[in-house]
Amino acid sequence: VVFNAQELVLGQTIEMDETLKMVDESVQSRCFEYVRLWCKSVFLFAPGAPIILVGTHKDKLTEEQLEQAYGVLHKEVLLKAPNVEALAKTPEKKFCFFVSNVTQGRPPVHDPSVKILRDAIEALAMNQKHVHELAPIKWHAMRDQMASIEKNEGRQRISLDTVTGIARKQGLGTLDGITLEEEVAGMLQQFHDLGLLVWYNKPSLRDLVVLNPQWLINAASTIIRNPDIHKMECDPQIIRRFKQAWRKLQNEATLLDKLIPHLYPDETYTDTERSQIVVLLEMFGLIVRLHDDEESKSWLVPSLLKNSKQISPLTCENGRNPAVCYLFVALDDAENERVLSQADILEDGFLPAGLFPRIIGNAVKWAQQTNGASSTWILTATHAHLCFGVDEFTLDLDESINCIKLTIKPLLPTGLFNRILSIVRRSIQDYFGERLTVSGLVKYEDSYIDMVSLGLQIENETTGKQKRETFKINGQMKSLDELRKYFGQWTIQPKGGDYDVYLSYLKCDALFAAKLYDCQRSEKLEATGAGPCLFPERTQLSPGRTVAEQIVEGISKSRVFVPIISKAVLNHLDNLKDDSCDLMLLEWWAA
Repeated sequence: VVFNAQELVLGQTIEMDETLKMVDESVQSRCFEYVRLWCKSVFLFAPGAPIILVGTHKDKLTEEQLEQAYGVLHKEVLLKAPNVEALAKTPEKKFCFFVSNVTQGRPPVHDPSVKILRDAIEALAMNQKHVHELAPIKWHAMRDQMASIEKNEGRQRISLDTVTGIARKQGLGTLDGITLEEEVAGMLQQFHDLGLLVWYNKPSLRDLVVLNPQWLINAASTIIRNPDIHKMECDPQIIRRFKQAWRKLQNEATLLDKLIPHLYPDETYTDTERSQIVVLLEMFGLIVRLHDDEESKSWLVPSLLKNSKQISPLTCENGRNPAVCYLFVALDDAENERVLSQADILEDGFLPAGLFPRIIGNAVKWAQQTNGASSTWILTATHAHLCFGVDEFTLDLDESINCIKLTIKPLLPTGLFNRILSIVRRSIQDYFGERLTVSGLVKYEDSYIDMVSLGLQIENETTGKQKRETFKINGQMKSLDELRKYFGQWTIQPKGGDYDVYLSYLKCDALFAAKLYDCQRSEKLEATGAGPCLFPERTQLSPGRTVAEQIVEGISKSRVFVPIISKAVLNHLDNLKDDSCDLMLLEWWAA
């Protein structure tokens, strides 16, 4: 991680944007944020990888200023870094290498800082575990052969059959009990894990072996780019022949199928490769298939959504306020506090680039699967207005507090909240691993309170009553009951009276049940022409009464009982003991 060390010294005059500027607190703060961002990014995408901090322009600073620069860096960044143990140390046991930008002159400048840095890089590289891992000598020969194909023939990808043919000539497949295909697959997987090539052992992709990962980047950036800055040879022809489709891509972030053969022309790509690129872009969450006719496929490209002032604030009937909360994303090493200040959120929050577009993409998938009316959708780079079934909500990227603002219209918001929370968690897990966590916060005065602590978010199917607690907010003690009354829109009791449908399901089938719940709510009953009234999901039940009490009452007031019976349910029943207390059995017994 390279930064200008001068930016850490208040009052230092530096050159910025071809003008001289004095370092103030804003410049210093920006430098802190830059280093924090990269430390967090390495922790997220390359856990365990060593980090070398390099401060440049050492020659412009005195020894006293260097000490001052390291002091503020250590206090504001390094002590709070999530992976401080991964930071490389200098011979003086410091966590930052300061190097001079002057390498020659009259007389010659003797500065050992660059050599010290170079030696540290070499030592760290040699200490990496994979450097010392043993591999069959024939695999090394295979790697050399594939590198030769890329270098001498200019081929950035080859087929699996080609790799298998080379492997056969190199003598692979002669080990007892291991076929040639199995050894080739194991070799490609190890090369993929080491970043030497890209190969996915999936039916639609296993035939593609990418020798140079830049080929994938080029394929993605053929679609995801600013054509005013990054022009391509194919652009003029596409604009001339497919003006409307091109505008739809650039203005509405919608890719039509008929553009693909022209973005990836026959001279460079085969039909199979075009299909594989689409599969890869879908797998990476860069495009999302939209529901349309098979003859006219289209995809949403979330990263191409434009910044816009067109937002749609939710309004509720009868003057009721919508439920508002904040999705707080942080690295999994952050302390789990019940009450956070805005300064805590800014410091600990982490919204990596690409997360919000992927959340929008996954939310659009669910909206389509639950019959959400696309006519009401509004999608921009920082705002999404969507429906799950008949339930409306908005997502807003609020970078001022490092959070995603969620506004929910339904009278019972907790079910939809948990649905969106699961989508955010899936987006994180699929594309960013398991080092990020997300939690729901509600705002009270200048503080943000964890929803689980307030009982507004039910993580587990507990049957007991909420424990009475107090919260210290801005130096004042607030009771749990007092805070719950303040957040009344989250604690509205489910309506009494009769229900049309009660869904019974096992926890492992909750995703299917949630989808069925949303779909059913968007349908119309033939007798009344209105949507069916479904008994609330378990996440929407009142925390003031036991789940068992509300289940029995809900079933007694429901016209139709629908048990979801899967293989998991049958296995669950086989493993139950005679004295087991089980919610699903309670539902069946009550029905």
